[in-house]
Amino acid sequence: MQQILLAGGGHTHLAAVRAIADRTRDTAHIVLVSESQRLLYSGLMPGWLAGRHALADCEIDLQAVCALAGIQWVCDTLVNVDFPAQMAIGRSGRRYEFDRLSLNVGSDTQVSPADSSRPVVLSVKPFGHFVSAWQAWLDQAPAHPRCVVVGGGAAAFELACALQSQCGQHGPLYGGTVQVVTSGQHLLASQGRLAAWLAERSLAQRGIRAEFGLRFVGTRDGAMVCVPDCDVAADAAANASEREIPADLVVLATGARTPRWLTQAACRDGLAVADDGGLSVDADLRVVSRAPVWASGDCASFAHGLSVPKSGVHALKQAPVLVESLVATLDSAQDTLHTAAQERASVARYRPQRHALQLLDCGDATALACWGPWAASGALFWHWKQKIDRGFIAAIRQGLGGAG
Repeated sequence: MQQILLAGGGHTHLAAVRAIADRTRDTAHIVLVSESQRLLYSGLMPGWLAGRHALADCEIDLQAVCALAGIQWVCDTLVNVDFPAQMAIGRSGRRYEFDRLSLNVGSDTQVSPADSSRPVVLSVKPFGHFVSAWQAWLDQAPAHPRCVVVGGGAAAFELACALQSQCGQHGPLYGGTVQVVTSGQHLLASQGRLAAWLAERSLAQRGIRAEFGLRFVGTRDGAMVCVPDCDVAADAAANASEREIPADLVVLATGARTPRWLTQAACRDGLAVADDGGLSVDADLRVVSRAPVWASGDCASFAHGLSVPKSGVHALKQAPVLVESLVATLDSAQDTLHTAAQERASVARYRPQRHALQLLDCGDATALACWGPWAASGALFWHWKQKIDRGFIAAIRQGLGGAG
């Protein structure tokens, strides 16, 4: 019987696991390995940070999801993969053999070294680490804290709004301030100009200052240190133009980067790796070397010029392709007349939406809706977002979620 190892409990695996299990019931043994029993659903996390949701509302029990699908769940953190030997290694020391490996291990945010204990620097990803670190900082937060969010994308916008909502009279950050610093020239650069204008106006209306063209490089004695973006490559010029922004907390939301251990393992074993560290995959989500390895979500980068944003919206849409692509190789293994060319021709291929709807939580029961060049904001979109997010979580918890 074939051994399928699903590494990570990300959005793609969450949506695909039931269908993979159903389609391989008599041909494969499936194991899902994740570092935590709970998956924190990204769509509701800004609402949790803003104090509008309980943490339990944002959690999905991966062990229960696997039990409903009839597959094995293991709590472990992968730290290495020996691709030629078809073996993954966990932090526990346990080794996991596989005939097929699907990687959906999420991403990390690189943290620059700190020259002092203040300000505290937190990375928004992975979410599980952020939650525990945030709660620890909140227990010892100074009065009227100065918070800086680094980044200019959707996550940075939502986090800034959530933090500002907690600076109100009854919030735990009462009297505090929030600032956004980004290396870009606008917020939401991947969206249209209207979305950028609405996001920047929304921050200004909430008293959140946004500064552009600055890159975060570290911390020093109660301040974050940044330099003009164009000077980063030249150390001498950067040092001459360093700027310190007073801060008690710095939250990094600077984009997704594949975990370093996975990038290193792939490079060592000769798998193609993109410039951002992600495993280079074809449109069927299989690595370009055609090894029995698939990657999706934040840890995958598409080859052949296919540009796909690293977001939960796109990761979920990759689930049906993962199911078809992986199952096709199992089917061909059972059919000696099935050629590699036939296998590739029969596999579904991921075609990202030209425009993907994004609903961004503004922290006050309103949301910013973005779809291509179109954008708008208001309470209606927040209620729409709640319906989508809560409906998705309910479906997954009841075992109804799946890609077929």
